[in-house]
Amino acid sequence: MGVSKAALRNLPIDQRMELMAAANKPQVVHVVPASADIRRVLFHPRAGYFPADGGMYWPMDDFTFRRIQDGDVIVADKQPEEQHEQPHHEKRAGRGGASGGSG
Repeated sequence: MGVSKAALRNLPIDQRMELMAAANKPQVVHVVPASADIRRVLFHPRAGYFPADGGMYWPMDDFTFRRIQDGDVIVADKQPEEQHEQPHHEKRAGRGGASGGSG
C-alpha cells in the first residue's frame, strides 16, 4: 500500500478516502476487439461497449482476463509498471544461490 495508517490518522475522512483511492488505483489495459462481431456484441460490465473504431481501456479483472484468454479481445498495450515488474523479479530470484556461500 502506498499510504501508511499513521499518515492518515489526523486527516478528515474525505481526505483519507481520496488519498487511499489514489494509492489503490485499479490497473487497466488497452484492448481492441478481435472482430467486428465482437465489437458489436461484447461489452465490459463496468467499462461498457466498444466505440465504433479503435479500442478502449478495461480494468484488469477476471472478465478481462477471460476475454483475453478466449481471444475475444487483443491487448494493444500494457501499463509500463507491468512490463518492468517481471525482469525485476527475475533478477531478484537469480541472486544468491549456492555459488555465494563458499566461505
